[in-house]
Amino acid sequence: MIFQYIRTEAASRRNVEMLDSMNSVIDPGIPDFKPSIKEAVQMAMRNFSSMMHVIDDLKVCLLRNRTSRPFVTSDDPSVMSNRWHMVDPRVQHNSAGMMACGVTFFLPLSPRVMCVAYDGDVYNLSHERGWSDLRRDRDVAAINEHQFLNAQANIYFREWEHREWVYRSCRSIEKQRLLFRHRVNYAVLDRVEGDHKVYRTVKRKEADDHNEALIHTESLMPRPLSWPTQLKMRSNGYVYTNGTGAGYIRAAQTSFRNVGGYWRESSSP
Repeated sequence: MIFQYIRTEAASRRNVEMLDSMNSVIDPGIPDFKPSIKEAVQMAMRNFSSMMHVIDDLKVCLLRNRTSRPFVTSDDPSVMSNRWHMVDPRVQHNSAGMMACGVTFFLPLSPRVMCVAYDGDVYNLSHERGWSDLRRDRDVAAINEHQFLNAQANIYFREWEHREWVYRSCRSIEKQRLLFRHRVNYAVLDRVEGDHKVYRTVKRKEADDHNEALIHTESLMPRPLSWPTQLKMRSNGYVYTNGTGAGYIRAAQTSFRNVGGYWRESSSP
């Protein structure tokens, strides 16, 4: 799932666009560090070895499609989402990364089989020996919505007779698609208080007039209109935090941080 998530041209194009946004405010005398699409793909594949174990703690379930509607796939098929991050006010201003509590991955394996990896401390997905049956069209539509929202340019399906249904399904959530998958925030030096520097956030144009500034890139995640009913929020779920900007990190991932003192909280808002 991670390999597919970072290796596609669509994923690499997002990284290139993000770096290009940063380059637009950096001193022209500093060498441009915007890679080509090919270089971005190569960088992602080299980074895979250090990232491949990040989601080992997630639970995995295969969804068997028992409906007349197929799972679709796309040019960027491994989709990371986080329903908990989208609804809990404690993390409304945080980006949800791979280590975050509540993360979920969807990867279609065929028109009839979908692989789901999810945070078992936050969600519950009933299954039998790792398989769960989908019998309602709306659940298939909810899962396909992630492909429609994440795709760069192409949606793929097997049977030509499904073309009108796929087209209508895609158009129905068109307004939910993001024009940009990242946001660049700028902060300029405002004042010095003792040994500390205080920065204030500004708009892009204001950052050009200052010699010292901070650039913060933020990944944006599409918000689906619905979720499959099989993936439920746990009533007794829990998350971990240490009260810092690291946010809410899954228990198995806290050891990767250089700061300690994590405690457990209820995942209910």
